[in-house]
Amino acid sequence: MMYTGAGIFFAIAAIILFFLSFIQFRERGFILNNAYIWASKKERKEMDANQEAKRPHYRQSGYTFCFLEFPLQPTRYIAF
Repeated sequence: MMYTGAGIFFAIAAIILFFLSFIQFRERGFILNNAYIWASKKERKEMDANQEAKRPHYRQSGYTFCFLEFPLQPTRYIAF
């Protein structure tokens, strides 16, 4: 029971990462991707006009948050 605080923290972090991953896979909200964040205003305007140009960035962000979430899930319930 010593690690209850850490368990709660990691569970909340996993839930947040799952939510971010879900939002990115649904292609909603701000693109949390360096290619979009650091793009010039002109490049962003072109991406915003063309949804297909943003799709790879949404997918990459979704996979990244999804794979960051997996190590945070509790593993003591997994039977080996």
